[in-house]
Amino acid sequence: MSYFLRKKWMVNLSGSGKILWALNMKKDSYPYLICMTVSGLIFIFLFFWWRADIYRVTFLNQSISHYYILFSMGIAFLLSLFWVKKGIVKQRGWKSLSAYLKVYAGMCIFAGFFLIIPLTTLTYFLPGETSSYVAPYRYTSGSSKSCSGAEVDDPDLHENIRICYPYGNYEYDNIIYVEKKINILGAVVTYAQTARDDTE
Repeated sequence: MSYFLRKKWMVNLSGSGKILWALNMKKDSYPYLICMTVSGLIFIFLFFWWRADIYRVTFLNQSISHYYILFSMGIAFLLSLFWVKKGIVKQRGWKSLSAYLKVYAGMCIFAGFFLIIPLTTLTYFLPGETSSYVAPYRYTSGSSKSCSGAEVDDPDLHENIRICYPYGNYEYDNIIYVEKKINILGAVVTYAQTARDDTE
């Protein structure tokens, strides 16, 4: 009897060990490294796709932009409280206040970055009304952090926006034709082409 009990206990132990091994994959194992590498590559690909195809053509309206800033600051405040309670700030007195502000500023950047991705993606895919306009623009050169293109005052967003790489000779033209989709969150530029108006 005791033999069968010992054998049953060993079988249960070995079965639970297999489950634990499946749930806790060793971090130095090849399957784990392959999984993390593939996940990292997918994340990098999706980020650059979002930056090139969504972020550059999507513009939030003013009210949504204000809510986005306030919500980012609120999330950053909660994250800062969490990290402060975890003991990330060690200084006392004025040094502690400076450290708190640095933590909060870092959390603002972190929250803003991770909130803008789903917000602009949602704006991009939401349906909306199509509109167009023709307006004068100003050529702006690109840099390592921004694209070259045309800066134009958008009549619906009531702000100056940059349209990256429109069709036409945008470096020397002076008017631009813009087609866009407008929804409750903002606008998505679907087509833009520059031309030369010699009457100006």
